[in-house]
Parts: sequence; structure tokens; C-alpha cells
Amino acid sequence: MVTSDIAYLLRIPHENAEKIKKNHGYSYTKNVDKEAFFKIESIGNRPAREIPLLKLAQYIEPRMEEILREAFMEAKKADVPLNTLQSVVLTGGAALLKGCDELAESIFNIPTRIGFPIAYKGFEDELNNPKYATAIGTLIFAMETPTKQKTIINAPGSLLSKTWKWIKNLTENVM
Repeated sequence: MVTSDIAYLLRIPHENAEKIKKNHGYSYTKNVDKEAFFKIESIGNRPAREIPLLKLAQYIEPRMEEILREAFMEAKKADVPLNTLQSVVLTGGAALLKGCDELAESIFNIPTRIGFPIAYKGFEDELNNPKYATAIGTLIFAMETPTKQKTIINAPGSLLSKTWKWIKNLTENVM
């Protein structure tokens, strides 16, 4: 979504927008150097353009805020007790955008951190990225003994039970 917004607003190919997002993107405009620019190479004979970093952040921040607010509302609907959590853990590739944790903190009103995959063996260098954290964590959880899973998931009112139901509902609605 963020990449598509950048591509549309800057009128550039999707692949270029993805590179710009990764190299120059900020989720939170408060963190941006107001004097900084980046260059967009032109297509054809047109000259390259210089774009303020602040302008790019102003394209990204509303979409990231929308995504994080939606996550916040889904957690509330699922009765996840946010006020008792120590922190919110952000996963996925967008979590790497500069300022994403600070924007999330302003929305969830609790400390936020970027989640990296843990407790797995093999390909550590290739998979040590937030974009793989949810998938790896879900696989590790699924590989646990079925009895342990049922006990944890079916414990009435437990945070894990509520979270599992929320993830199950979310995946059923998306798939």
C-alpha cells in the first residue's frame, strides 16, 4: 500500500517507489530533516528531480497511521488488553521504515519495538528481518506439541487465547 502510494504520487514505477521507500522513507514526519532532499532519476530525456524528504514522509505517514490505527482497532475488538502489555511488537517489512515504532507508540500509547525472528535454526543471516518474524513465529508455534497448543489456546480469557482467535479471524477474513 505504501509503495503504491509513493508510485502514484511521484508518478514513478512501482519498483522505483519500493527502493525509495526503503532508502529514504520515514513513517513519522517529526523525525525528518526538513532541509534534506533525495533524487529521482528520470525516465527518458527528462531531467532528474529532487524531492524533499519531508514530502515523501508526508505521503507515507498517513498510510502508516491508517494501518496502525486499524491494527489498534482490531486489537480492541478482539479484547486484547493493551493497557496491560509491556510493549507492542511491530513485524513486517514496513516496521523497518524510520520512525515506524515512534508512530505506533503515539497510536497505541505504550512502548513499541521492532520484532525480529528468534528461536529458529538455519539461515539466520537471511531471515533476521522483521518481515519474516510473524511467519517464523507462527511456524514455530504450530510445530509445538498439539496438546500444549490446545491448552494454551483454549485457556479462557488468556492473552494468547484472545490473540490466537484474533489472528485466526483475521486470516479467515483476508484469505
